[in-house]
Amino acid sequence: MSLPFALLLFLLTSNDDEDVRKHLQSHKQKLKNLDLTGVTLLTEWFITLGNILMIGAMILFCFAEAPDKYWRFGFTGLGIGSAGAMLAYAH
Repeated sequence: MSLPFALLLFLLTSNDDEDVRKHLQSHKQKLKNLDLTGVTLLTEWFITLGNILMIGAMILFCFAEAPDKYWRFGFTGLGIGSAGAMLAYAH
């Protein structure tokens, strides 16, 4: 269950406004205590690395123009491009 849906469900089923206020206040305090600065910067580097790998794969595809160059350039480009796409889209 996603957090927004769970929060909406909690707000709709709660009868006391004070309970809702306490619950939201505890979530705000948890978010204040959680430092995500390093995680955000690390994620940006993963996305950048994934994009660089995908650009490298496209360059390799340019050289795979003959059947005898498939394994050397085409297949390698597929592997590098897939790894780059996983890094870029998973983070």
